[in-house]
Amino acid sequence: MKSKKTKTYGSIRKIKAYGTCGVILGLAALTIATSQTGYADQVEGKTQPKQELVTNSTAGTVRQAQLNEVVTKAKNEGVKVVQDPTVDKGTVSSSEVNKVQAEIAADQTHQAAQIDQTTADYVKAKAEHEKAVEAVKHQNAQIEAENKALQEAHDKAAKAGQETNQAAAVAKEKVKAEFKDAQVSESSKTIPVDPTSKESYDHYTKEVEKVKADNQQATDTYLVEKRKENKEIEDTKAYNEAVRKRNAAGKIKVEAENKEIDAFNKQVAETNQAEKERFEKEKAQAEKDKTKDGHLSEVATQGLVFKEEANAQVSVKGVKSYLSAEGLKKAFEDITRNLGASDLQQYVTYFAQTFGDDLKITNDPSRLSSHFELYTPQGGNVYSNNKFGAVNAKVGQTVTVTYDKLEHSFYKGKPIFRMELDVTVQPNSENIQEDVVIGVSQNPAKGIEIAARYQDKTKDYKLNVSLKPRFYDQNGQLIVFEDQPNETKGLLSISSLNAYKNHVETMRPSDTARFIPISGSSIVKHGNGLVYSNEEDNSNGHHFGLDGHNIIDHTESPYFWYLAGAVALKGGNPEYGLTITSWDKLGDRKGEGRFTPSIWFTVTSDVIASGVPIAPTYKTPKEHKTFTPEPEKTVPTPKVKLSLVTVNSVPEPTLKPKEKEPTLLEVPTVHYHLHRLTVKPEAPQPKKPIPAPKAQTPALPQTGTASSVGLSVLGMILASFGLFGLKKRNEVK
Repeated sequence: MKSKKTKTYGSIRKIKAYGTCGVILGLAALTIATSQTGYADQVEGKTQPKQELVTNSTAGTVRQAQLNEVVTKAKNEGVKVVQDPTVDKGTVSSSEVNKVQAEIAADQTHQAAQIDQTTADYVKAKAEHEKAVEAVKHQNAQIEAENKALQEAHDKAAKAGQETNQAAAVAKEKVKAEFKDAQVSESSKTIPVDPTSKESYDHYTKEVEKVKADNQQATDTYLVEKRKENKEIEDTKAYNEAVRKRNAAGKIKVEAENKEIDAFNKQVAETNQAEKERFEKEKAQAEKDKTKDGHLSEVATQGLVFKEEANAQVSVKGVKSYLSAEGLKKAFEDITRNLGASDLQQYVTYFAQTFGDDLKITNDPSRLSSHFELYTPQGGNVYSNNKFGAVNAKVGQTVTVTYDKLEHSFYKGKPIFRMELDVTVQPNSENIQEDVVIGVSQNPAKGIEIAARYQDKTKDYKLNVSLKPRFYDQNGQLIVFEDQPNETKGLLSISSLNAYKNHVETMRPSDTARFIPISGSSIVKHGNGLVYSNEEDNSNGHHFGLDGHNIIDHTESPYFWYLAGAVALKGGNPEYGLTITSWDKLGDRKGEGRFTPSIWFTVTSDVIASGVPIAPTYKTPKEHKTFTPEPEKTVPTPKVKLSLVTVNSVPEPTLKPKEKEPTLLEVPTVHYHLHRLTVKPEAPQPKKPIPAPKAQTPALPQTGTASSVGLSVLGMILASFGLFGLKKRNEVK
């Protein structure tokens, strides 16, 4: 019987699908109809023409598989796949089948390429879309975070501004409550704010907090200063009230004091008048008496008072060494022992005697001190009950004695605070050893002793001493003396200038120390320029009908003036001298024996003469007191001010809008189609008869040739693909 072979292939048509061409693909179903079939019971047959179908289905099958694969891939990627109606390629002969199959294969390849490209583009578009969506989400999350931070910064800034302004209001109320006259001013500070900037809000907050802190500091400072100012005002008012009271009392007091001053000045005037009258009377009397015994030979007004100073602070400088108080006592004990006396002999001049001139007595190191010490006499024989000390000195060495803190000394009525006396044993002295001892009393009225030692006791001696007194007022200024006629002078006493047969004490005046004799005194100036006694022995009292050694040589004797004179000082550093020698050295007369090179003398203003006018001491009247009212203080005007600052509010924040997510992708659609092909076999050409085969063992029944069986299998496979494709199409539909 005749058979038909039908094949179905995919075909292509253009459609709109996501920018590319859709492809409709169909699976080829091949139906093969054979005209002859072998039967199992045919042992031999007639010679029949055979029909053969020559196909080239292998390539088509491969391309069909590729098409199926891209369709499946497209569906898996979400592409919409549409199977179009199968394209019928008609019926072809066996000789034409290869050509048509090639056309179908090409169409299938083209469809597969189109679908694959569309799928790839869609996959790429999906990836880009997902990436874009993710980017927008990320950006929106960032925007949301920034908006949140911006809002928080705004809220914080707004709160800070409100609190600052509230604090300023509270501070103002507090100040006004405490101080009714408080001067409080307010100013507004505008702090620009960018509503889109968190940093701008933060800057605002920082500035506002600074304003708040400044307001607090200003308030605290104001409170302190205002309280201080108010206290000053109250204190000033209280002070002025007290001043007014003091002024009232002060005025009354001054008026009362002026009444007392009037009474005092009246008394001063009377006293000064009496003092003036006294002085004038004394001068007149001195003028009358200047030629009388015991009176100064000229009228000289004494302006210097330098006598008793029992509490003077004495110091000695410029010495070789100081004897300690204990050492001086031991030295006196040596003298007493050498003399064989029972009473302690305490005269510094005895160190010039034979029994006391051993240098060891005063130079024993154990008897020395590092400073001047006062010795208190222990009873026995002494010039007076007086503290004194002793020093070792060299000939030519100036020893300075200083009396400080004087209490009873004056010049022209003004206090003398210090007196200095330079004592120098002159190098032109004769026949004395280099070492001398000087005794210094604490009280200048008690005198000074000098003891020198012989070099050769068989020869006469001459002890020359220089004296330079200086006086200082209470301000430490050196006093300069004047020696003008009828002017107040500074007079020093020259007393106890003894003369014995073996010893003469003289004074050497100078241009700065003029000698003034006492009328009737034995002490006169001689042709050799020295001042000394005009008698061989002036202290035995023979001139007055007395007889006794040194009978008139003491201050209690009414004839003590007979051994004295006076010196008028001139300048600030006057100088005079003493010379102790023998009559033989003076050449006035022949002496009898030799005494010792020693002397006791004083440097005081206690002139031993009668009727010496004392310079008047006038009291100074007091001036009326002028009442000067104590000025009141100016009451301070309140000046302290408080300046507070308020701030502007902040604008609402401008939040960033979120980005819109990309719109959903449009799903592309692809089309494909299948092909149908029918093959009509050609009539086979007659062949030569084939001899009948030999009888064989019956074989199993078969239908058709081997080639027909193969085609049948291929057809079944293709049919299966076709059914699969149809199913997918239905699913897509």
